[in-house]
Amino acid sequence: QTDVRPKFSLLSPHYVIATVFDYDHVDMYASPKELKYVYARFFESIPQTGLIIVNRDDAVLRALSSNVKARIVTYGMSKQADYRVHSITRQNDRTVFSITTKEGKEYTFTLNLHGKHNALNATAVIAFCNEYGLDLKKCDRALSLFSGVRRRLELYYDKKNIVILDDYAHHPAEITATIDAVRTSYPHRKIAVLFQPHTYSRTKHFLYDFIESLSKADYIGVLPIFASKREQTDNTVSSRLLTVKASEHGYKNFTYIRNEKEINTWLRHVPKEQLAVLTMGAGDVYVCISTIQKFFEAHE
Repeated sequence: QTDVRPKFSLLSPHYVIATVFDYDHVDMYASPKELKYVYARFFESIPQTGLIIVNRDDAVLRALSSNVKARIVTYGMSKQADYRVHSITRQNDRTVFSITTKEGKEYTFTLNLHGKHNALNATAVIAFCNEYGLDLKKCDRALSLFSGVRRRLELYYDKKNIVILDDYAHHPAEITATIDAVRTSYPHRKIAVLFQPHTYSRTKHFLYDFIESLSKADYIGVLPIFASKREQTDNTVSSRLLTVKASEHGYKNFTYIRNEKEINTWLRHVPKEQLAVLTMGAGDVYVCISTIQKFFEAHE
């Protein structure tokens, strides 16, 4: 029998960094209200001697962490944040951002990662370090050397103005953040996304949100749904339906892709230079990277 208890409710941490609240896992949580309840109970479980670092820009997290025993420290773009981010730029293929600490001191940090969301995540870590007396100049050096983790805008190919990246994004909000990050890092390139939806329930619930978030790319290929082992096949939703609905809403750059051969057919219609290709999803979409790379190597 599947254990459906929220996995983070089984943890007993002393310190928590809360970056964002987005409704998800709709097969387990019937509504956003139900998921908020679980979050609130989790925050309330942190002891009085603990610390919760909260994204001040997220109104839901602010509310859910307002009645807790633990100490609260905030970060974000908001002027009310204890650690305020007030500049995020892209310089020499790196993300450079400046923050002001709650003591009023200003620091500038450098990341080898893409996107505003990673600068904010790093700020949360910086806040934690500062709260416990770590040298922020050493933190800057550590962050500048951090090369990221697998499946988070992981670079696979960079040659002749073609880059291929892979990302785990599988929720509309994550997709938006990821495409925005790529657009910022490669402002003069077209973006082609090969997306593999994850679970029937998520695809069905967020169908139109997926269309809106994916439409931020210039070319969108959609693979068949990668199902979860805990769910039954749902024939009322499919990747083909997603592309049909996208077309009905005026987005003509969505293509349903069934197999490797159709990936190559789709790629023939995208630019062969000044292009960022992004494989995206929580399933095994990354296995398509070799096909994509071979295609562009054959067209050099």
